[in-house]
Amino acid sequence: MATDHAVHRALLLCTDPPFAADAVFVDHAQHLTFEGQGHVRGIWHAYFGAGLAETRVRMHCHVEEQDTCAFAFELQGRHERPFQGLPPTGLEILVPMSLFCTLAGGKVRQIDLYYDAGTLLGQLGFGPRPENRRG
Repeated sequence: MATDHAVHRALLLCTDPPFAADAVFVDHAQHLTFEGQGHVRGIWHAYFGAGLAETRVRMHCHVEEQDTCAFAFELQGRHERPFQGLPPTGLEILVPMSLFCTLAGGKVRQIDLYYDAGTLLGQLGFGPRPENRRG
């Protein structure tokens, strides 16, 4: 089966990737699963679109194999709009993340997102700032 490399490379730079009708998005940090094209598109936009102002993705690693791809990146933006139900704080975030996706027929079938929810919440102002946490 041929891999759609253009979809792989553009996935994180795209505000509206081509999601399959039965797409699944698993947010492993929050233990949440979103099913169906509409729900997956909504959570995608929350993270990589409307949820943060000036959203930027700094790619560290990108690996492709058949119809699977993996990304290691940092998500950066400013919390000026409601994000995941949290009121805006105006604070900047820079959160390391890993994302794995599976494609089928040139469309995104499954996304698995990993990050430290405590780091994200701390940077948003809803928990200890990461530099103040003891490890």
